[in-house]
Amino acid sequence: MDTACKGDLSNAAVCRVCTEQALTAIATASSLSANNSDCLYFGVLYASGIVNEFGPAHPSTATCLLGIQPSTSTSRSSHRVAIYFAAGAATVFCLGCIIVVLVWLWWRRKQQLYHIRFVRTNRRLLNAKLQPNVGAMWYEYEDIRLATNNFSTKNLIGSGGFATVYRGIMPDGSHVAVKSIKNCTKEGDAEFCNEVEVINSVRHRNLVALRGCCVASNTSFGHLRLLIYDYMPNGSLEDYLFRNGKPVLESADKERIALDIARGLVYLHTGVQPAIIHRDIKTNNILLDENLNAYVSDFGLAKVTLEGMTHMTTRVAGTQGYMAPEYALYGQLTEKSDVYSFGVLLLVLVSGRQALDLREDYPLITDWAWAMVKRGNTLGVVDERVRNQGSACSMERIVHIGILCAHLLVAFRPTMSQALKMLQGSLDIPQIPDRPLPLTHDNLCIFNSSSSFSSVNSVADVRMYPDSR
Repeated sequence: MDTACKGDLSNAAVCRVCTEQALTAIATASSLSANNSDCLYFGVLYASGIVNEFGPAHPSTATCLLGIQPSTSTSRSSHRVAIYFAAGAATVFCLGCIIVVLVWLWWRRKQQLYHIRFVRTNRRLLNAKLQPNVGAMWYEYEDIRLATNNFSTKNLIGSGGFATVYRGIMPDGSHVAVKSIKNCTKEGDAEFCNEVEVINSVRHRNLVALRGCCVASNTSFGHLRLLIYDYMPNGSLEDYLFRNGKPVLESADKERIALDIARGLVYLHTGVQPAIIHRDIKTNNILLDENLNAYVSDFGLAKVTLEGMTHMTTRVAGTQGYMAPEYALYGQLTEKSDVYSFGVLLLVLVSGRQALDLREDYPLITDWAWAMVKRGNTLGVVDERVRNQGSACSMERIVHIGILCAHLLVAFRPTMSQALKMLQGSLDIPQIPDRPLPLTHDNLCIFNSSSSFSSVNSVADVRMYPDSR
């Protein structure tokens, strides 16, 4: 018994009160069941009275005698409230979890359907574009992922505004270049299918051949459109000309590359019907194989001409420095737009200088090259590292053809067929008409007062010499 309960029998009054309470308690307890023992209850209650100063009927009797804390109606009510609250909270939590899971399943299913529709739509469009029995095939995404080592940055060989290119090794051991189209939205469907249609419809030794394509989509990587080409070990002409560590192209190699590019463009303009305008001829889009043979690539911006049309007006897209002025300013596109880009490319190839360099006095390579030719220093346009290699006349010839092809006025530019014949030496290069003064630079006055050529129809006194081959 707990001594803190202060049980005491020295006070008779307290004892009498305890006894009376004990008798009352016995009577109450005895009335509960006929089997109860009065002696037992009296003994228990008497003991309770001894140990509890408040008497046997006080709730603290249980604490003093048995060491337990009796519950009260208030605590029982609070306990019930706690139980109800916990049960309610658990119910709400379970319902919330169920709702979240259902919403997630609905969203996931919606996303899956969206990705499935993306793949089906693109495959349907591509099936309509791909010609049968031309070699192009479908590739599974998993095969491409493994071939590129999960599109590892170590396999990255090029990146532009429209696509990223990776090197891959297929299960049969063949090396491929995988072009991953950027910004894969519905708006990009037309451009992707356009490139597939164009490149799948042409076959030429100087055009990159399409091996196949792949369309994939899921929630982890989104939408993917992939084009698979043969891998070119020497990369692009841009890499070879301007990336450190690459050997300098010899003059004979440059001449062969110029001829390869010209043949590819002649085929696009005259070898297929309707004609195809590439729209983005530049060093990045010229690929070189192990023998430095050149291939025209990247037909994402190519336009198929309509029969009977001399030109078309379209959204301007291309690369600064390579775009023809009538196309860049007014959106007027013709085959001569490709001729202009080809002329710029020839000047870049021969000189080893970028098409547009804002750090130079003459930002545009066409203005700089024409200024050099006007001074009688055509050889000064040629890269000094190859200036003394092979035939200087051959390099000068390419410079003159480049300036003529990149003339500001469309009427003075040759066709690609004529440009090819000039490169081959089977057609003489005409005198180069004077170019209008540049409109974008105030300090490009290259002529003194004694030799002014203000008329756009005047002819520069520049004599051309056929190749001595």
